[in-house]
Amino acid sequence: MKKQFYLSWSRFLLLTLFALLTGGASPVWADAYTCGFEADKGWSATYANWVYTTTPGEGWSSIGGALSYYNVDATYKNSGTLGIGNTNYNNTTLYLVTPKLAAGTISFYAKRLESTYGIYIYKATYNESTSSFETTGTFIDRWYKSGNTLNNTYSQISFTLDEDSYVAIRLAAAAIDDFSAPAGLAVESGIKKPATLTFADNITTTTATANWTAGSSDNSETGWDLEYKLASSDSWTEVHGIAKATTSYEFTNLTPNTSYDVRVRALYGTEESGWKTGSFKTLKVATVAEGFTDDFESDKGWDFINSSVNKWHRGTGTNNGGENALYISNDNGTTNAYTNNSTTVSYATKYFSFAGGDYTITYDWKALGESDFYDYLRVFLAA
Repeated sequence: MKKQFYLSWSRFLLLTLFALLTGGASPVWADAYTCGFEADKGWSATYANWVYTTTPGEGWSSIGGALSYYNVDATYKNSGTLGIGNTNYNNTTLYLVTPKLAAGTISFYAKRLESTYGIYIYKATYNESTSSFETTGTFIDRWYKSGNTLNNTYSQISFTLDEDSYVAIRLAAAAIDDFSAPAGLAVESGIKKPATLTFADNITTTTATANWTAGSSDNSETGWDLEYKLASSDSWTEVHGIAKATTSYEFTNLTPNTSYDVRVRALYGTEESGWKTGSFKTLKVATVAEGFTDDFESDKGWDFINSSVNKWHRGTGTNNGGENALYISNDNGTTNAYTNNSTTVSYATKYFSFAGGDYTITYDWKALGESDFYDYLRVFLAA
């Protein structure tokens, strides 16, 4: 079956751009610390693969703010107007992380939301040099239906923190409110890492610009250090001693379609702050659309955004002449077949540049198909 569509554009770029910004350490308090979740008090969310019987596993990734399933809502309140809860007990990799707390007795109100499961508590360590949590930690305790009893109505529970530390809490079909500690970490020096690190929208195939803002309230920074590297590398390129008045840096001679990690720290005379981190990806080099053909006998740079079951492949599972084609497969490309008992969406994308004028784009296609329009192929143009 031959399919075609038309476009008229003076200049069109089909592109995909990814940017990831990560937050830094949580703020600190000098006085007794309380949190009723009515206001942001420095909690973050962290992915990890921990179970209560062992020390934490690999895979920490510090991110700002609680993610899906963890919700601040009036439904979870013990007092005040809000509490925080997670109705999903299968989400075993997401933890809430407190600001760094002083050693002492930590208490909070908690309840379970299902007949089983509960709350798991760990002691976590934040690495200022890498702006991420360490990959190991210490199990403290758990509360659930049996053992340390956790009821389906709010009750106060407590544990002892033996040293200044961050506390990681997993809520498995549970909710908490009215969290309290003797104190946040005792007042540190006035050294603050940059408050923000962002990347300008004008990222190209070989250039990008980083911008950052001061973290201090009194503008006491004396300069900046910046470092960057390929995301796939451990070797940093140093740009140290940037003047105080300069809060941006332009990267040049970069590699197209490549991810880079960036970190910036503030200088306070002879002292240095922790790192503020972020990353960006350069654009792909666009393929000129005029005259482009592809019989899929060789790799011409298609990218796939695949579902977990039915996935795009370039291979020998089917063809329309020659040996290869671009097709959906549910067995990693061996055959052109797909699973039709669940809804899946997968994309095959390519980055083109179009000069002025009209274009006719054609392709041969086939589909297994079901009734009631369940299965179909769509073509999109994205700027």
